[in-house]
Amino acid sequence: MRARSLAAQDALSTERVRLVENEDAGSAGISEHVLRLSVSGMVCSACSTAVENGLKKMTGVTDVKVALLAETAEVRFNAGQVRSAGIIAAVEDMGFAAEALQEESLETRTSKGA
Repeated sequence: MRARSLAAQDALSTERVRLVENEDAGSAGISEHVLRLSVSGMVCSACSTAVENGLKKMTGVTDVKVALLAETAEVRFNAGQVRSAGIIAAVEDMGFAAEALQEESLETRTSKGA
């Protein structure tokens, strides 16, 4: 019982550290962007899954959504760690054609709504 409570305390402490790190990162001026891409050459769900999983592995990419039928991808990323040109190059390295449709800073989008 004592070992379990120590493990639970350790897990809680680790989570607190993560939360503090995330707060610090947000206040440090990290610029999160959303890049919308046209991705052509995807013919099946395995293609869209490959693009999604490949982009998720990139440093600085925080979220990816790929729409097979619309042939688009939406990528959220930290502009301080990766550039949109690097994301496009990664998709092309996977064997698909990619073109930027729109790039937007989330800070800009949220401040416009205020």
